Amino acid sequence: MSYFWENLSDEELLDLNLADLGLSLEASWCAPLIKQLERELSRKGLNFKPHCWVSDEWFSPEGIPGIAIPFFVLHPRLVKLERKMMGEVEGATIQSFLKLLRHEAGHAIDHGFSLSRRRGREQRFGDLNIPYPNDYSYRPYSKNFVRHLGEGYAQAHPEEDWAETFAVWLSPTENWRQKYKGWGALEKLKYMNKLMIELKGRMPRVKSKEVIDSLADSRLTLRKYYARKAISKRVKGRPFFGAKLKKIFTRGNGISGESILRTNKNKLRRAVAAQTGQYQYEIEPMLKDLLKEARGSTLYFKGDVKKLESKLTTLLVEESSRFKRQGRHRIVM
Repeated sequence: MSYFWENLSDEELLDLNLADLGLSLEASWCAPLIKQLERELSRKGLNFKPHCWVSDEWFSPEGIPGIAIPFFVLHPRLVKLERKMMGEVEGATIQSFLKLLRHEAGHAIDHGFSLSRRRGREQRFGDLNIPYPNDYSYRPYSKNFVRHLGEGYAQAHPEEDWAETFAVWLSPTENWRQKYKGWGALEKLKYMNKLMIELKGRMPRVKSKEVIDSLADSRLTLRKYYARKAISKRVKGRPFFGAKLKKIFTRGNGISGESILRTNKNKLRRAVAAQTGQYQYEIEPMLKDLLKEARGSTLYFKGDVKKLESKLTTLLVEESSRFKRQGRHRIVM
């Protein structure tokens, strides 16, 4: 399906109203993947098909057994714009789309069968009534949570822990009993498995087909949408290390800064943790920012790599307090 806006410039596209995009979920590349989700649910014996609609974000509204799918994943032109404006796109590939779809299905089935009050859930997943944080930090080495969407998203809130656990349980490629053997997360998966067996063949208690925040009802232009999104996501435009990193490297021939950082990342993390007294998982976000600044840049190095490692370690140690003070170690929800 073609659209009149496909060949517009970024500036022209940004002035377009979201409602005027006229996107069709059924005609998009995502439609077969939604059918795949339905088949996966059916293979598990679940009589549940969440209804889907186009909105401006991924979400499943409280009390509605459905899934909102963001407009920007539905067309390559919009994927390109989203990546330019936000630096990343959630769900632009088959694999990432399915991961997010299974995650949201975990919320949707929760709403459809009113599972939040089930016995044993709070004991395993935590209090669902605690407020959602604006951001969170996580322990990448914790074995109490499944690993699905990345950035330790299961650790963000008990409801996300539930949805991530459901997604792993549902995925046909996850041998979760073997993969999570010996982990605390395995008990959550076993609990999920037992609960879903109980739901086999049953109809959802909540059958609402209500659509929340439909793209067709939006009054925003894409420009206003991205202005709001940039604020809500607290997109950081300025590099953290900047000129300090450039003083360590040179411009011209040699080994690329990105290559050196990738090779020595683990060694740097251990060294900085030892000197600052922080856990290694607390150092990881700073290393990610450092690598991001070096990626695609003209930073190179010639000389003794041991001396370079020492300079980078000193830089990271000196900047670790400022990094945490600015809240850069936390993941924005």
